Amino acid sequence: MGVFATFVALGVIHGSGNGYNLFEDSRLASTLLLATATAIAGYSLGLPDAIATRRGIAAATVASAIFGAISVSLVALVIGAPILPRAVLGYGALALIPWQLLCWRATTDVEAASTATRVIAVVSPLSGDEISAGLANESEQRAELVATVQAADVEATGLTRPLEDLAHQLDATMIVVDQEAQLNESVVAQVANLHAEGSRVRSLSMFMEEWIGKVPLSELERTSLFFDVSELHSSAYPRLKRVFDVLFCIAALPLLAVLIVAVSIGNLFGGRGSLFFRQERVGKGGEVFEILKFRTMHSSDENHWTTADDDRITPIGTILRRSHLDELPQVVNILRGDISLVGPRPEQVDYVEELAEKLPFYNVRHIIRPGLTGWAQLKLGYTNDLSGAAEKLQYELFYLRHQGLSLDARIIVKTFRHLFQKGGM
Repeated sequence: MGVFATFVALGVIHGSGNGYNLFEDSRLASTLLLATATAIAGYSLGLPDAIATRRGIAAATVASAIFGAISVSLVALVIGAPILPRAVLGYGALALIPWQLLCWRATTDVEAASTATRVIAVVSPLSGDEISAGLANESEQRAELVATVQAADVEATGLTRPLEDLAHQLDATMIVVDQEAQLNESVVAQVANLHAEGSRVRSLSMFMEEWIGKVPLSELERTSLFFDVSELHSSAYPRLKRVFDVLFCIAALPLLAVLIVAVSIGNLFGGRGSLFFRQERVGKGGEVFEILKFRTMHSSDENHWTTADDDRITPIGTILRRSHLDELPQVVNILRGDISLVGPRPEQVDYVEELAEKLPFYNVRHIIRPGLTGWAQLKLGYTNDLSGAAEKLQYELFYLRHQGLSLDARIIVKTFRHLFQKGGM
């Protein structure tokens, strides 16, 4: 709204005395287009939360304002008519820079943003490693793991209270306890004292969900999975999600048509063969369907996990994989209802059978429709082994527990941010 208000003010100033009215239908739509393009560019570049320095914030703000102005100019070029006066467009882009900086400063507690929650984890060494890795990988909230201890190491003896002393020494502001620690009365008593002093307390499962965005398998029991899943237990969510899926496909079909031509030409020079790659994947309810992608390899033999530098990948396939454009033909799968825009990525039949035998609760991920992009892909990226699959499952269980339109929207915009910033996931 602040961006829109800025352009309204500029329009009034520019139009004083010359009959210019920003609220005409075409100009209003153009202004909204400019504000939307600027906002999308800003978020994709990391505004406001993914950039730590003021210099980075300023650079992203300038870039997003320029992108917004260019976007409107390109639309005007395509339709062959100016849709905003050059002065309004130019002054508006310049005005957005200090305005966005002001909004960022007004809505961001700089001191709090630079001070992470200081965590002592009373957990197993393995869980401590998981917490450390999760906090280093785009955690949901800022936290610093200052110590990992096991329950047996901080039991109180006499007047000695090791956990309390450690928390005071390290200025810890949060204590995380796993199931073993919760069963230790000595540890619980010390945690209660720290809680009374103002320290925050979380179970390992609660901390992993709130700060890292995953459900730890080490803390998971069958009864932990008895929660409502929006796709199954909501009447409105599945319908709305399907509407958004279809709208996305309609918007993506022209790009797919252009890519079909471009990839066909590219294959003539670097990897002759079929245009598309088809493979059986496991979908909702365990049903098998055929997924569609652009072929990216010389060989059609993909019956094992591939690696990022697989020597079978064609030159055009390298470009498609890095940009994730090889996935675009899956709009056909979305229209068919095989997959959705957001959900757990569907795996090959053989992999599912293997992983279901080795990982507890693995088949739970199949109670909802798989997706083109998902929470696990954003958090973990590409994996090609059993440990990676186990890690992804924990993020997928988090998605099941928190599934909804708001989380779906967050995943979609974060997907664009990853593509802009990292060239892929």
